[in-house]
Amino acid sequence: GLGFGEVKQELFEKIRDTFAPYAEKRRELLDNPDSIREALRQGAEKARYVATRTMRKVRKKSGLVY
Repeated sequence: GLGFGEVKQELFEKIRDTFAPYAEKRRELLDNPDSIREALRQGAEKARYVATRTMRKVRKKSGLVY
């Protein structure tokens, strides 16, 4: 059977391979902070749009239209 060292090595390789895409994406983001800022800006814009629509519906249903 497999020895403890071999099992540890195989486990390490599985973990490394599983998380490799995430590590690569992290490196890309850290190398390009402007992409993070742009993603945050777009997210804020989308959230503002959704929140505005939601609040419009809430105000209409509650009779607080202004």
